[in-house]
Amino acid sequence: MGRDPSRKPSILKTASLQAAAGLIASGLWISACTANKGPAPVINSTYVVVSENTPFYKYGPAQTFGPDMTLAMGRTVTLMTHEFGYSRVMLQDGVSGYVPNDDIKPLPPTPPPKPTPNPGGGGGFWSKRKSPPPGTFSGGSDPLFDVRDVPPPPMPAAEKNAPATPPPPPFRY
Repeated sequence: MGRDPSRKPSILKTASLQAAAGLIASGLWISACTANKGPAPVINSTYVVVSENTPFYKYGPAQTFGPDMTLAMGRTVTLMTHEFGYSRVMLQDGVSGYVPNDDIKPLPPTPPPKPTPNPGGGGGFWSKRKSPPPGTFSGGSDPLFDVRDVPPPPMPAAEKNAPATPPPPPFRY
């Protein structure tokens, strides 16, 4: 018993095939919409141009007379808005316009400064501490605080011949 070629497939089979195709298509559509190309752009952050002669449009990429200028690779811009395909940026001179999203990347953070080596050798707070001079401490172990660990008290500013501070004005009724 084979299948009768003149007989059409049942509506149930057709509907289930259509539903399965619809689920697959919607799954692909949703996954394409949520594809992430990297971290979300940060507004008011500094970006750098990564392409040679990037077109810069003052009024938008659809303006009829072409780009207003081209930006050289390495020029820094401030991101104002991130849109589909183009982003609105501001140049250092305050001019704002649109550039392609693929032509700008976030400016990499500046590396922290390298620590300078300690000229006395070693490192850290305790390596700077030297043993107390002989005769300053007669205990059997190291003192908890060294004299050089605490800053000296402030010296009085008054001198012998300096005039004293004037008395406050008398009380008025």
